[in-house]
Amino acid sequence: LFCQECGSNLQEQQDTETALDKMATAQGNTSPALRLIILSSGRSVDILPDRDAFIGRRDTAHGIVPDVDLTDDRGLEGGVSRRHAQISFQGEQVYLQDLGSTNGTLLNCELLSPFLPRPLHDGDELRLGNVSIRAEFYKM
Repeated sequence: LFCQECGSNLQEQQDTETALDKMATAQGNTSPALRLIILSSGRSVDILPDRDAFIGRRDTAHGIVPDVDLTDDRGLEGGVSRRHAQISFQGEQVYLQDLGSTNGTLLNCELLSPFLPRPLHDGDELRLGNVSIRAEFYKM
């Protein structure tokens, strides 16, 4: 089952969403989870509140495999660093911070200072280099 426009595997996305729902129910978790929508491809990536998530692009030669890998979303061409940004969960609040990336991280068109966490809200737009992403929150 694939999207006719972008080629995304819809069955894989549906299976992931079902697994997330079951996990949340079993854990009784009500913390916000985060879905990142890569605007150029329409691909979505779910980030659970159980640990920090690194965003960047993979470099297997150096053993770098970020939690949110933008390599296939034209990350290299778009100026995404290998370890570009980090998402962290602290209670009900979610934070975004730039990790000293070469081309910077913008949050709603505002350039972030490296290593200074900023609150992330539903509908915020992130730009890592030239790769645009929308943040959407949902309850687990």
